[in-house]
This record gives sequence, C-alpha cells and structure tokens, in this order.
Amino acid sequence: MSDPIDTIAIEIVSGGKNIIFTGAGISTESGISDYLSKGGIWARHS
Repeated sequence: MSDPIDTIAIEIVSGGKNIIFTGAGISTESGISDYLSKGGIWARHS
C-alpha cells in the first residue's frame, strides 16, 4: 500500500475536479478574515 499523501498527490495530478474541505481556522491563519471576528464579513454586513 502506498503512502496516503502520495495517493492524494496522484489523484490531484491526474486531472479532473478536486475539492478540499478544511477545518476552522485555516482562513484566519492565512490572513483571510473569518465571519465572526472583529472586522469580519458578518460584522460588516449585519
């Protein structure tokens, strides 16, 4: 059996459509404001 990371990489490279679901906090760690933080989308549009 191959390494799970290798399996995922092969699937991504093989083409087609890919979707990745991540957990909470990924966007904020990347500098994208979340919905509930001060200055987030929810605060600006509620």
